Amino acid sequence: MIEQNKNLALELYFGGTFSPIHFGHLQPLLEIAEPLAAEKIYLLPNGHPPHRAKPDVADKDRYNMCQLATQVDPRLAVDDRELNAKEPEYTINTLKALRAEKPEASLVFVIGMDSLNTIDTWLDWTELTQYAHLIVLQRGGCPIDLKPHISAWIEDKLATNIMNLKQKKSGLIYLSQSSALQISSSFIRSRYKLALNNRCLLPESVNKYIMTNQLYQN
Repeated sequence: MIEQNKNLALELYFGGTFSPIHFGHLQPLLEIAEPLAAEKIYLLPNGHPPHRAKPDVADKDRYNMCQLATQVDPRLAVDDRELNAKEPEYTINTLKALRAEKPEASLVFVIGMDSLNTIDTWLDWTELTQYAHLIVLQRGGCPIDLKPHISAWIEDKLATNIMNLKQKKSGLIYLSQSSALQISSSFIRSRYKLALNNRCLLPESVNKYIMTNQLYQN
């Protein structure tokens, strides 16, 4: 039962390789933070992604780009725990650690629709909502395409009102209707290789960092 008049302190966490971070990451994240009055919005760059190849650019460059991207909103910050992990870091372990650190907060882990479609490949995926809520962002060009057992898992956790996430510490899944910008990191990387202009796709400070350090240009 949701307690109707008890709003908890709420923090958002958004993981990704962020190679590079761009407005397709930032705009929908800021949109969902608005109704929730999120106190902090953490970018959580992956160090050793279990389900994909390690990014070509150095961890320090991805960290620095995320730090530069936080200039667009004072609530944004970078949590570098996964970058500093010695082994591939699984989301379930990150959420357990966050819950231990912040036992009284409403914690929200943000994923894309592409991740929800394949969430059954994640370690201990059915336990994720024991430690945090999930918000699913629409991703440009990625439709919802859930396997029956994923749909069944979501069914009793689905929140129709985003404000419900402020009234419980964890346990809910919300499908966001925020902007679905059709921008991808791979598209941006391909444009840098062709020496094309990317200034409308990502923060100017990130673009300057990429150009100064000659990232993605070979």
